[in-house]
Amino acid sequence: MRLAMPVINTQKYQELLSLNENALFIKIDHDEGMVATVYKVLEHNGRSCILKVCESPFDYANEVYFLGYFSKQILVPKIISTVPPGAENFGAVLMEYLPGDLLTPHTITKEIAFEIGKSLAIIHENKTNGFGYLNRNLELSPDPILHFKAKFEEGIDECKGHLPKDTILKSLNYFNDSLKLLEQVDGPCIIHRDFRPGNIIIHQNTLRGIIDWSSARSG
Repeated sequence: MRLAMPVINTQKYQELLSLNENALFIKIDHDEGMVATVYKVLEHNGRSCILKVCESPFDYANEVYFLGYFSKQILVPKIISTVPPGAENFGAVLMEYLPGDLLTPHTITKEIAFEIGKSLAIIHENKTNGFGYLNRNLELSPDPILHFKAKFEEGIDECKGHLPKDTILKSLNYFNDSLKLLEQVDGPCIIHRDFRPGNIIIHQNTLRGIIDWSSARSG
């Protein structure tokens, strides 16, 4: 189920980001967008940018942190400017516009698949000291079982009222029976957590960028 996005006052962000009064905001509305409101911004000088407005301050912080972290490692949009969350505005990131389209079964090739896999491997090569969020001043957990159990129970709570009780109970039982498998996992590393076609941009038969880092963490 897609969440309803808040109404955004683009003029406020136009002022906060010192964009020209003639800048045009075109809302990007598609089924893949769930946690932010995104605009393509056409500036008077012909430059195109992307404005991502995050209702959650944690999503904003993640986006800024990981775009900066991976800027020299893999293909991600460059940050142009940011607006931290305030009393009267959501956090927002003005970033480079990446030309191209979202990955589809019709556009994937062996070469593109290799580049995508290589990018994912580079992300996971960034080892960490524990499981959890890297930019929230929270202590990372060294125990994968404690971390994943907490995250799973958080997800189950969100499903209550949307799924039948029997389905939730079966999911809980399966998870608890399988927890011992986590003892065999590799050590913690950075994970994107939403690495899917809707966040992979392809342009002229090549990988152009990996987007949407609001869910990334150490896992």
